[in-house]
Formats: sequence, C-alpha cells, structure tokens
Amino acid sequence: MRLTFSEQYLIIAVLALTTATLNNTAIAQKFSSYTPHASISVLSRYLEADTTFVGWLDVTQVDLQKLAEFTTKFGSPFADSPEAEAIQKSLVQLGVTRIYVVGNVVDLGQGPPAILVPVKQENATGVAAILKVLAEHDHVGTAVMVDGAVLVGSPEEIQRLQRLSGNADAELLKHIRSIQQPHAFLVRTPATLTAPLVSLLPEIFGADDPLTTQAARLLPAVKNLTLSGQLPPEKFRLEVATDSSEAATAIAALLNGWTDSQLKGQSGPLQTEADGTQVVLKSDSMDQTLAIADSINRLTMPARLRAQRMSTLNSLKQIALAMHNFHESYGHFPPQALVDKDGKRLLSWRVLILPYLDNGPLYQQFHLDEPWDSPHNIKLVSSMPFAYRGSQTDEDAIRAGKTRMTTPLTKDSVFGRPGSGMKIQSILDGTSNTLLVAEAAPDQTFIWTKPDDVVIPSENPLSVLLDAAAKGFHACLSDGSARLIPQSIDEATLRALLTVDGREVIDFGKL
Repeated sequence: MRLTFSEQYLIIAVLALTTATLNNTAIAQKFSSYTPHASISVLSRYLEADTTFVGWLDVTQVDLQKLAEFTTKFGSPFADSPEAEAIQKSLVQLGVTRIYVVGNVVDLGQGPPAILVPVKQENATGVAAILKVLAEHDHVGTAVMVDGAVLVGSPEEIQRLQRLSGNADAELLKHIRSIQQPHAFLVRTPATLTAPLVSLLPEIFGADDPLTTQAARLLPAVKNLTLSGQLPPEKFRLEVATDSSEAATAIAALLNGWTDSQLKGQSGPLQTEADGTQVVLKSDSMDQTLAIADSINRLTMPARLRAQRMSTLNSLKQIALAMHNFHESYGHFPPQALVDKDGKRLLSWRVLILPYLDNGPLYQQFHLDEPWDSPHNIKLVSSMPFAYRGSQTDEDAIRAGKTRMTTPLTKDSVFGRPGSGMKIQSILDGTSNTLLVAEAAPDQTFIWTKPDDVVIPSENPLSVLLDAAAKGFHACLSDGSARLIPQSIDEATLRALLTVDGREVIDFGKL
C-alpha cells in the first residue's frame, strides 16, 4: 500500500519522537537485544501441542534494497521505501531481532494471525508505538505490550494468543532451536491437516493417474515442512520431514518424476534428494535460487491461471448480481454514466452499484453531483473494490484504480443506448443470450470511477476483448451466468451476443 504524505509524516514523527525520547535516557547508551535463543523462550509461552505453524523473520538480517531488486524480477515489486528502512532501523535500535507468527491452520479462516515481537521491557514502549501506527495504518488491528513482547493484530487474535497455554511439546521446540538460518517457516502436518488434502490430489496429478494413489499412501508419512534461509533468498533450504528413510526416498522419487513430466525434462533445478528421513530442496547461490523460482513459476502457471479464471468469473457474477439488485430497486439497470442536468457525464455505473457490492460506506463518500476527477472524488480512485480487479496482477495499476471490467458498448448493447438504464423487459433476445458485462483486453483499462467503457469497433470486434493468455475473454450474460468466451468465437456470434433485440439464435454448443 502506498503511503500518503500525511501517513508518511505520522510514521516518521513517531520514529523521531521515539528516538528523541531514547536519546535522553540511559537506554540510548546501550540497547539490549533478545538473542534468538532468548526470543524462543518468549515464543514458547505462545505454543501449544496443537500449534501447526511457526514462522519468523530476523529484522537485523534483511537487506531491503536487495529484497526489492529480487522481488521485482518476478513482477511483485517490494516497496523499498525510506519509511521501511527507517522503521527497520528503529526496531533494530530498540533491540528487536525476530518477529514471529504462530498459530493453527484451522484458525486462519477467522482472520490473519497476530504477530509476536519479543523485546526487552525497557524498550517495549518505543516498539509498541511504532507497530501500533503501522497496524492501524494497514487496518490489521493494533499493538499491545505484554510481558517480554509486543503483540500486533486484531483484538480477537491478540486475546487468542494470550489465552494459549504455552504447553509446547519438546519436539517442536527442539526443531525450532535447530534451525540456524535467520528466517524460517515451519508447518506441522498432523492427520487432521493431511487427511483433507487427499481430496485435492486428483486435481494435482489427475483422477486416473497412479501418482494420485501413491501420493495418498505417502502423505500420512509427512511430519512437517520447513523452509529456512536468507532474505533475499540467496541461500535457502526446504525440508520435508518424514517418519522413515523409505518414505523420504519414495516421496523424492515421486516429486522428481512428476516435476520432470510437467516441465518436459527441464526440471533440473527442482530435483529433490532424500537425506535420511528428509526430502530436501536447497539453494546455495542466487543463480540457483532464480532457476528454482523460474521452474516453480512454470510448474504452477496452469493452476494459477485456473484460480485466476475462477476469481474473475466470480467477480463478474458479483457485478451482474449487483446490477440485478439495482434493477430491483429502480426498475432498470444502472445507466452507463451518471449525468448532471446539462448532460455532463460525471461517474461510472461502477460507482452506482457500489451499495449492491457490499461497498455502501464507499458509495456514501462520493459526491454524486461532481465528476469523477473533482478534487473530492479523485481521492476515492485508489479505493477500487476487489470485484473490479479481475485478472489484473499489476499492483501499480490496481493502486491507480484501473479496471478492465466493462460494459461493451454498441448501439444495440445493454448499456449502449442512451437513457436512464435499460429494463430487463427490453432485452428481447433473452437474458441468457445477451452479454451484460465483460473483462476487456489487457490493453483496455479504465479508471473505475470514470464513465468510460470499451467501444466495440465495426471491424474485428474481438480485438478489444481478447485476452491472449486466457485464450478468450471472461464475460457475464444478462441472466448472471459467467463463462470464458473462447477466442474461436466467430464475429457474427459475438455481435449477436452484444445485441438486445436482434432476434439472433445463439448456439452455445459451438462456443
């Protein structure tokens, strides 16, 4: 999230105040830090026998500049801002080393887990002040001081942590203490966690693939997974601990064979090895890490595209449902643009349906008698609802409020005719045969509040809708059903879908 000037000033002011206060006390002469071993002692108070994950980051061992360079290579730029560096420096000066996250996977549905920051008592006030500002800015809760630590998160998550018994089993603590790398994340895999995963194996390997049966047999042998290393990950080690050397050998063989088949013989960087009862994938250099990351990206691409497609189709369904609820309230679909008495176009239909997208508070912030780029309304562009993101992954574009969700415009489309908004009764072709909203081509983006939509050209109408990566375009018909329209659709059928009363016959069996 990009900070506004006032937010940056607030954080810097807190840091300056903290530093100024400390500089006038004896504490400033020598900050006392928790060693990793000492911080584990604090952590142990928040562990239980059924704890399934523990992760930590050593703030003294993170190179923010190099981390930003690394993440940028994979299209996920990390903001290496002066504020981030100032926060890191202040936390380190206040004696913070490790920042922990701990919990049970089954509780994740209730919200993100709280964060545990061990700190000496004399430094706790300064640490809590910094983390409280950050938590409230990012709307993740607050920060509170407890004995030997600061807890960050929602009030409910903080209370949950405080209720934990601290009765961690010796094996878990021993495993945590054995990890030498500065950053790590480990997940324990009890039967209650692995059993539900069996149902996902057919989707990964294929319902009739023998690997599905083999993986289901081996899954109960997995005890835990541990990823540890540096940031950026010049070196890392991924370990899968099993209950026997035989299981480790079998799992390594299964993984290596599957990745090789998926990557067509180019899975070298992802080849694991059995080391006693462990299956290991490791990197000893940045070049090796980059090769592994590239292989993982290629391996997971089909699954990510499927997930992205489902998310986009779900968003289209939500938008269509919101339009129908608008129709229920007003007797017609929203107009393509809200206009003033002089006919000046002010705001998009995307703003008008906000109350029906569970975004009533955001809708109330708009000045509906002002254009989208008025001094007031322009401030709301960065608050684009998730439903309008669609297939976009460019975070800069998302922060800029750009969307590809559009109502395709022709003289005969649902939103193409002038007026206050079309009534369902006017869709003579039938709602199941008429396109309502679609995701435009990647080069067709619009500020979501601006009354702009894609105009279908007279020649090659597919050009403004086609997403080559998806091999078609995502769309929702006027009956609320969403689908991927394949790139093989002929021009006549596409134009027929765009008309409300052309009386064309659509053969969906050919799509």
